[in-house]
Amino acid sequence: MNRRTVLRTAGMIGVASASAGCLGVLTGSQPAEFASGTATVSGSALEETGYESVGVESLEVDRTISVAGQERRVIVTNRLAQYDKSVDLPTGDSYRGALFALLATPAVEVLGRSVNPVAELGTGELARRVLSQYEGFGSLDEEGTETVSILGTDTEVGLFLTEAEVTSDVTTEVRIHVAEAVRVEDDFVVAVGAYPTLMSEEGDAVGTLMESVEHEPN
Repeated sequence: MNRRTVLRTAGMIGVASASAGCLGVLTGSQPAEFASGTATVSGSALEETGYESVGVESLEVDRTISVAGQERRVIVTNRLAQYDKSVDLPTGDSYRGALFALLATPAVEVLGRSVNPVAELGTGELARRVLSQYEGFGSLDEEGTETVSILGTDTEVGLFLTEAEVTSDVTTEVRIHVAEAVRVEDDFVVAVGAYPTLMSEEGDAVGTLMESVEHEPN
């Protein structure tokens, strides 16, 4: 599992949440713009787990939607913070194969109620939406759930197994941790961790990273 494959997969959560039609209830003549804050991992947690920052990326979705006979341009900016760690495979190769990613996506409220669908998605659906976008992954098997405190909220984290293609003739089993969306101020934050199962100790590292999430509002 190389870094490019895993990171592009994590990024799809933000695109899916912003483009699922949830903003269709909004009307008006001017573009509607929504931007999230940024969720990151504390420096002390990175030092403890050996993960390194890849950077924070803005994921902008710009769509024109039709509402009651009118067209409305909607611009949503999500922010994805990415971290990774080297993994040594039995072949002797080293890959930046262990991933941790944090997606911050704006809640988008109408009449006091969030219309961002990420708030309603369980961990299984979040995981399936991600993997359905890409080739190179096998079927998704559910392992169970655990509870982790993220941003002060006890949060359900789904555990899943799949096969990921490393090269054209090499695959490895991957464990994925996907947390339910956590509401913090005007955003939802989703945490995702993934690593080859041969690195079983990374499960504890993912838990440490999730418990060390920080949020900076827009």
